[in-house]
Amino acid sequence: LKTRETETEAKAKVETAAKVSEESANAVIYARVPLEDQRADLSRQMAKAVRYANLHEIKVGTTVTEIGSRHLPKLMKLLQNSQVKVIVVERRNCLTGFEYIEAALSAEGRRLIAMSS
Repeated sequence: LKTRETETEAKAKVETAAKVSEESANAVIYARVPLEDQRADLSRQMAKAVRYANLHEIKVGTTVTEIGSRHLPKLMKLLQNSQVKVIVVERRNCLTGFEYIEAALSAEGRRLIAMSS
């Protein structure tokens, strides 16, 4: 049996779609490798992230790559920029303290998305 959507349910769907669209307009893909000799892996990460974003209808405004493991100035700028609403990374373990970063961004209405664990 098909059920009719209530006006409230329809309104909630529209609001959710608008929120996702608004977030997506300010999405960034962030790829990082710890060592210079792993630079080639940045292209693989970026290609995978672009496919993921397209599949999930995330409109990426910018892509950022970084080499390093301790001092990550590009990541810091992304985290400090309140206009960045969504950050997409390949794996949770590519960012030390992923859960803390995720929680802090969430408290500001922002998201950190890991394509895989």
